[in-house]
Amino acid sequence: MHSLFSQVDVSLNGTLVTPSTNTYPYRAYIEILLSLGAEAKHSQLTCVLWYKDTADHMDATDTANEVLQKRQDYTVGSRVVDMMGRLHVDLFFQDRYLLNGVDIKVRLVQSKDTFALMAGGSTPAYKITIVEAALFARKAKLNPSVQMGHIKALDRGTVNTRCVGLIARYFSYREEPCHTPTKISTWGAAEESGSVLYRQ
Repeated sequence: MHSLFSQVDVSLNGTLVTPSTNTYPYRAYIEILLSLGAEAKHSQLTCVLWYKDTADHMDATDTANEVLQKRQDYTVGSRVVDMMGRLHVDLFFQDRYLLNGVDIKVRLVQSKDTFALMAGGSTPAYKITIVEAALFARKAKLNPSVQMGHIKALDRGTVNTRCVGLIARYFSYREEPCHTPTKISTWGAAEESGSVLYRQ
């Protein structure tokens, strides 16, 4: 599911609160791979068609990649596939609630079909069509005294909420016979190549 979108933008009251980058699928993949256990990957993550590719055959489009065949069985004959999963956006991983009356806009930018689909041949004629999309959100009922405290605080000023998050960025380097990868890090998050996650 996450490879279907190249970018996810979230705005609160007309203010963009997410970095506007096209690295969303990489961030989601790395977060799932590194932060969720095998139990989650074999249960709820199958709702987003997460199946770990066969080792040493990740790019294979033939029967060597058994898991690719499993995903292909869902869409054989252009069947519609229902997927449901959590968007990997910093705001949705916070342990705080949003106040009443905050206008939330979520913009999903669809990835190119050549990125989101693995297919054999040099020019496959497959196309992804998103039939319907829905956003599920939970509402919390506050204690009236807490809600009254919020209203009084809003009379005195605006709300400032800190949102800690990650930014995924691309880095590339030349491969040379005696190349030693350079670690690029900020606050301890580092990778030697490819996508790097930074903590702000």
